[in-house]
Amino acid sequence: MVESRKYIIGGNWKSNGSVDFVRQLCTDTLNTMKFDPAKVEVVVAPVFIHIASAKAMLNDNISVAA
Repeated sequence: MVESRKYIIGGNWKSNGSVDFVRQLCTDTLNTMKFDPAKVEVVVAPVFIHIASAKAMLNDNISVAA
Protein backbone atom coordinates (compact mmCIF):
# COMPACT_ATOMS: atom_id res chain seq x y z
CA MET A 1 0.00 0.00 0.00
CA VAL A 2 1.35 3.42 -0.98
CA GLU A 3 0.80 6.14 1.59
CA SER A 4 0.07 9.56 0.13
CA ARG A 5 1.51 12.58 1.89
CA LYS A 6 0.17 16.07 2.20
CA TYR A 7 2.93 18.58 1.64
CA ILE A 8 3.15 21.88 3.51
CA ILE A 9 4.41 24.96 1.70
CA GLY A 10 5.16 27.86 4.04
CA GLY A 11 6.48 31.37 3.86
CA ASN A 12 7.76 33.62 6.64
CA TRP A 13 7.55 37.34 5.87
CA LYS A 14 9.95 38.30 8.68
CA SER A 15 9.84 42.09 9.09
CA ASN A 16 9.05 42.75 5.46
CA GLY A 17 5.98 44.44 4.15
CA SER A 18 3.86 47.51 4.29
CA VAL A 19 0.06 47.42 4.16
CA ASP A 20 0.26 47.81 0.37
CA PHE A 21 2.74 44.92 0.17
CA VAL A 22 0.39 42.67 2.16
CA ARG A 23 -2.60 43.63 0.00
CA GLN A 24 -0.74 43.02 -3.24
CA LEU A 25 0.84 39.75 -2.12
CA CYS A 26 -2.47 38.37 -0.87
CA THR A 27 -4.68 39.42 -3.77
CA ASP A 28 -2.33 39.30 -6.76
CA THR A 29 -0.09 36.38 -5.86
CA LEU A 30 -1.30 34.06 -3.11
CA ASN A 31 -5.02 34.10 -3.95
CA THR A 32 -4.31 33.40 -7.62
CA MET A 33 -2.16 30.30 -7.00
CA LYS A 34 -3.54 27.02 -8.31
CA PHE A 35 -2.98 23.98 -6.09
CA ASP A 36 -4.83 20.91 -4.86
CA PRO A 37 -5.71 21.47 -1.17
CA ALA A 38 -6.04 17.70 -0.75
CA LYS A 39 -2.32 17.34 -1.54
CA VAL A 40 -0.79 20.66 -0.40
CA GLU A 41 -1.33 22.95 2.58
CA VAL A 42 -0.17 26.54 2.08
CA VAL A 43 0.74 28.57 5.16
CA VAL A 44 2.06 32.12 5.44
CA ALA A 45 3.49 33.78 8.55
CA PRO A 46 3.32 37.58 8.35
CA VAL A 47 4.59 39.85 11.10
CA PHE A 48 2.19 40.38 14.01
CA ILE A 49 0.78 43.69 12.79
CA HIS A 50 -0.30 42.15 9.46
CA ILE A 51 -1.83 38.86 10.69
CA ALA A 52 -5.43 40.12 10.83
CA SER A 53 -5.17 41.84 7.45
CA ALA A 54 -3.65 38.80 5.77
CA LYS A 55 -6.24 36.48 7.28
CA ALA A 56 -9.06 38.74 6.06
CA MET A 57 -7.66 39.00 2.51
CA LEU A 58 -6.55 35.42 1.87
CA ASN A 59 -8.67 32.66 0.40
CA ASP A 60 -9.89 30.00 2.84
CA ASN A 61 -7.46 27.41 1.43
CA ILE A 62 -4.43 29.42 2.67
CA SER A 63 -3.62 29.34 6.39
CA VAL A 64 -2.06 32.11 8.48
CA ALA A 65 0.48 31.33 11.19
CA ALA A 66 2.23 33.43 13.79
